[in-house]
Amino acid sequence: MKNEEIIMELSRGLDEEKAAEAIHELRKNGEQFLYNQQAKRIIIGREWNQICRGDLNTYFSREMERITKVLNISSRKTFEEADYRFNLTMY
Repeated sequence: MKNEEIIMELSRGLDEEKAAEAIHELRKNGEQFLYNQQAKRIIIGREWNQICRGDLNTYFSREMERITKVLNISSRKTFEEADYRFNLTMY
């Protein structure tokens, strides 16, 4: 599935399993994820430059905010806990 299709699927309802599966699918497509304190959410690696410049409104920001909220991620520590719980970085 293409990244755009994965992102569109997220609009059809989101729970923890669907959020984790979306991250798995995006990782299969080569995306990297990390928690960014400035954005206060999970970011996709390719957002890094925009976020560092202070542009927090990216193509992925809305969906990444939703995923972050659904997975109860509020810090790097809680991201690591979610990673352990859902094996987010398995690929």
